[in-house]
Amino acid sequence: MRRRDFCKLAATGVAGALTIPWNGASAKAGQPHIEVHADPLPAGPGGPLPKVRVHAGWRGLVTGENKPFIPIGAMYFRASDGWTPRFWKEFDARAALKDLKTLKAMSFNTVRLWLTSLSFYPQPGVLDPAAIEKFDQFLAAAEEAGIYVQVCGLTTWQGRPKNEIPIWQRGDEYADPKAVEDQVQFWHLMASRYKGRNVILTYELANEPTVMWNTPAMQALWNKWNNKSTPIPPAKDNPGNSALLAYQHFREYVADEWTRRQVDAIKQADPEALVTVGLVQWSVPAIPNPVDVYSAFRPQRQAKLLDFMEIHCYPLADGGFTYQSEAVEVANLSFMESILKETAAPGLPTMLAEFGWYGGGACPNFGPPIPATQQQQADFCAREVKTSTPLVCGWLNWAMFDDPVAADVTRFSGLFTADGKEKAWGRRFSQLAREYQYNLPPVPLGKIGPRPELPWDMCLTSSAAAEKFRVEYLAAFKREHFRS
Repeated sequence: MRRRDFCKLAATGVAGALTIPWNGASAKAGQPHIEVHADPLPAGPGGPLPKVRVHAGWRGLVTGENKPFIPIGAMYFRASDGWTPRFWKEFDARAALKDLKTLKAMSFNTVRLWLTSLSFYPQPGVLDPAAIEKFDQFLAAAEEAGIYVQVCGLTTWQGRPKNEIPIWQRGDEYADPKAVEDQVQFWHLMASRYKGRNVILTYELANEPTVMWNTPAMQALWNKWNNKSTPIPPAKDNPGNSALLAYQHFREYVADEWTRRQVDAIKQADPEALVTVGLVQWSVPAIPNPVDVYSAFRPQRQAKLLDFMEIHCYPLADGGFTYQSEAVEVANLSFMESILKETAAPGLPTMLAEFGWYGGGACPNFGPPIPATQQQQADFCAREVKTSTPLVCGWLNWAMFDDPVAADVTRFSGLFTADGKEKAWGRRFSQLAREYQYNLPPVPLGKIGPRPELPWDMCLTSSAAAEKFRVEYLAAFKREHFRS
C-alpha cells in the first residue's frame, strides 16, 4: 500500500541503456560483470510445491497437475516490525514459519512479500548476501508450510527517512536509463538464482508504480520522442487537449518500456517464471483525479507484456470510507468493480492483490478518527470478495496483522490483531478460502451485467469525464444488484 495524497525506449530514437551480459556471456568493456547462482536452490523441508502456471482457457491459474489454483492469502509482515515495517532488518525465521503454518491451517495458500531495496539491493549489480540468506530461510519456511510467495520488489518502505533510500533509487526509477538498468540487473540476478523454485508464485515487478510527470529524465525522453525540445504540458485538467493526451500516451509508453525490460531480464534467466506488476487503482481513470495521479501503467498495454494482471483497490471513491452509509459502501463496491473490469478486459487472469479495510479501531488518516467494529470490517470485505468474484481469480488481504503504530488503515486492516488474535474478518476470509479452493467460485469469470464503456482517453484529460463515467457506472451497478 502506497498513497499519493490524498529505459531503453525503442525505435523512436529514445535513449537506450547498457546491455547486461547474461549467463555465460562475456562482458564488454565498461559493462559490469554480474555473478549469479544459476542452479536452483534446494527445497525446504516440506519439499517442492507444484508449479503454478496460467491456464488461458479458464482465465485463471492451475498447478502442474492441471488443478485450478486460486491464490488466497495476505500481505506478510509482522506487527512487531514497527512503521514502516522493517521486516528484513528484524527477520525472525521461526516466527515466519509459525505464521505461515497458521495461514495454511486457515486454508490460505499465498503470501505477498516485499523485497526492500535498502536490504536487498543497496548497490546496483549486487544482491546483499545477508538479505538473500534471510530470503532463502523464508522460502524454506513457506515450502514447509505449503504456502506460495508472491515476490514484490524493489520497495523503499524500509528506506525512510530519504537518506536511507539507496542513491541509485532516489531519482526517476521509470525514465532514467541508469535507474532502469539497475532494476534490470536486479531482476536478472533474482530470476537466475531462484530458477525453478516453484514456491515463488510470481515476480511482481513493482508495488503501485507511477510514471512521474516532470523530471529531467522525462523531459529528456520527451524531447527525443518529439525529435525536438518540447515543453511538458502542465499537470492540469484540460478536457480533450491534444498535447496533454499525447503526453499521457507517452507516459504509457515509458511504462511499457520499463515493464518490457524487466520482464525480458527475468524471462532470459527463467522462461517459466510468472511475472506481473502491482497496479495501483489509479491505473484506471475511473474517478476524478488530477491528471498526474494517473499511473500510466495502462492494463490493456501492460497485458501484452505480463503473464497475468493484478491490481490494488481500496474504498476511496469518495474520500476514505468510514462505514458512514449503505449508499457510500455501494458506491465503493461499484468503483472497485469498474477498476477490475478494465484490468481484466485484456483476457488475462486477474488478481485483487491488495484489498481490505479497517475494523476494530479508528482509521488515523481520514479526518476525525471514526472507529469501526471488527464485524463491520468482515461484512464489507466479504462483500468486496463476492462483488469481485466474476472478474478475478485470487485475493490477497492487506495485511496478515494489524500494526498498532501504522499511519494509515494498516493499523486495523489485518486478519489478526497485533498480538495475534484472530479477527472476525480473519474467520470470514478463511471460510471464503475454503469455499473457493474446494469449490470453484459460483459465477463464471467475466460474467457481469451491462456496464458503460470507460471513455479512457477523455478521462486522461478531464476529471469531469471521469466523474460522469463514475455516476453512470454506479447507476448500472445498482440496476443489476438492487432491482426493486
